[in-house]
Amino acid sequence: DTPRIIRFGHYGINSLDIEKSLEWYHEHLGIIASDILQPPSPPGEEPLTAGIFARLDKGSTPTDHHSIFWLNAHLVSEGIPGLNHVSFEMLNIDDVFMGHELLKRKAKKHDYELEWGVGRHYQGSQIFDYWRSPFKQVHEHQTDGDYLDNTIPPQIVNPMSDGDPDYPEFGPSQWGAAISETFGNKEGT
Repeated sequence: DTPRIIRFGHYGINSLDIEKSLEWYHEHLGIIASDILQPPSPPGEEPLTAGIFARLDKGSTPTDHHSIFWLNAHLVSEGIPGLNHVSFEMLNIDDVFMGHELLKRKAKKHDYELEWGVGRHYQGSQIFDYWRSPFKQVHEHQTDGDYLDNTIPPQIVNPMSDGDPDYPEFGPSQWGAAISETFGNKEGT
């Protein structure tokens, strides 16, 4: 069986100034923030923004949690800006797993590398699977993401924990494989 892609989902960008990027996209395209990733800062230091998930402002009509995701290039790609990943929405979880198994079978012959997955994100709640192509670009297959309207304010999120004070866990996914050390690096930019 062939996994079914239903549409383009979003793209991630390694940016030198993610706040300025959001400002430009908001002014020209109406993009608004969904989640702002800020790891804990040492006492007395300004918080550092590690990433911003942003969505279209469609008023009261719900839209995808994010259409664009900016990552701080100084933190993930040695200060080199560029494409982090592209994402394609799959019909359902079966298609994500079918795509995973298909790429796993063909990985060696076609020089694909599993980058991260299968798992479920906290921010956006998507079930995800990331692969690095022979050209070193990262693509994601995802499904089952959150929808938000413009009444939902942006959340400040500590990406180093899951937000559960009773059972805190490190990492950016609810379940699944640990994030790879190469995710978002400069190799594919």
